[in-house]
Amino acid sequence: GSIREGIAADILGTAEIFGVTLENRKTALDIKPSHFACYCHVVPGRFWLMSLNQTCGLLLKWYRDTFGEKETEEAKKRGEDSFSFIINQAKRSPANAVILPHLVGSGTPWIDAESQGAILGLTINTDKSDIIRAILEAPAYEQKVNLDFFKRFSLPIKEIRATGGGTKSKIWLQIRADILNETITTVHTNEASCLGAAILAQYALGKYSSLEEAVDQMVRVKIRIFPKRTYRDDYELRYKVFTKIYPALKQINHLMSAIQQARR
Repeated sequence: GSIREGIAADILGTAEIFGVTLENRKTALDIKPSHFACYCHVVPGRFWLMSLNQTCGLLLKWYRDTFGEKETEEAKKRGEDSFSFIINQAKRSPANAVILPHLVGSGTPWIDAESQGAILGLTINTDKSDIIRAILEAPAYEQKVNLDFFKRFSLPIKEIRATGGGTKSKIWLQIRADILNETITTVHTNEASCLGAAILAQYALGKYSSLEEAVDQMVRVKIRIFPKRTYRDDYELRYKVFTKIYPALKQINHLMSAIQQARR
């Protein structure tokens, strides 16, 4: 439903795409150094500006497939979704560990294919629940870096509409709302691409006089997740640390990448 300025679409899948609709085109110079992409919108005369996080749900999938055999088996016995089961094992307060979620390089704003993931803050007291919580927090910290660029460009964001598999968990959505310090809205379906295709089809068939009317009639808000103040200061401190991780590890990660490439 992001066809007007002020409504952002946040697609939470294997990766994360976050975009806003613009009335005026942004050039490469306008949005430098965010490396955001600007495309023509389906609505004539409007444009779509988007950021990309390469690793979102992929980080949780990596954990499940690599370390979550017991949780997967237990979830199967209970007839539960394995991802939901793992998320429910997460620590109930902010993690003391912080993860750089660059399992397949980084997306915006760094666009660094040689960057790699990292876990910082490990101590003898770090347990599985802390790591799971850090996994859920990491994509939100990464998105907050991008969100800061959107705000730096004075782009109005009045509402964030989240779609995709990541919206199935209220726990994860609350973590994201708290870290971003923004209200997150979900819509009545997780299959946003299918809904978008249906909206375009109905408009093309003449059922609606405009795409705006089609969206207003076919998109329904499901829930709103409001940011809580409980951990705001904790998240702000951790976010300051997060923003320093990529620059600090860039050279080391590039050396590690070169070593791995040489072994192939």
